[in-house]
Parts: sequence; structure tokens; C-alpha cells
Amino acid sequence: MFAASVEPGRITLVLSIGEVRLLNNALNEVVNVVEIPTTAFATRLGGTREEVNHLLESVHAVLDSAEMVQPKISEQPS
Repeated sequence: MFAASVEPGRITLVLSIGEVRLLNNALNEVVNVVEIPTTAFATRLGGTREEVNHLLESVHAVLDSAEMVQPKISEQPS
């Protein structure tokens, strides 16, 4: 991963598919598995559950698009 550009209010990152998958999985765990009380969620994560879920949906969509172009190694034909 590296920062492709840094501007006021915006950072553009370049990540490998593996890094995006890792981010997707971590966000999924936080939103759907780990029990964080609603009152503590924003304090602990820096965003509401809805904001984090929206980020998860966005990351998941990017990951789906990337995997259509470059499938996981286990899904590639032999």
C-alpha cells in the first residue's frame, strides 16, 4: 500500500487485492461480528456503525470488481 496522492480532506491509496480483502474482512468483523455497544462505537472507531457499514459496502464493491478482473488464486483455472 502507498499513498498515490495527499490533498486537503482526501488521500488516494493504492492497495493490492489482498490488502483490500483484508480491509473488507476487518470491516465486516467490526460491523457484523464484534459486539461494540452503539454508545461506544463512534468513540472507538471514529465513525457511526452506519458510516462504517457504508465504507464496508464500498470496499466490498471494489473488491468484487477487482476479483472479476483477477480472481483469487484458488479460483483460477489450473
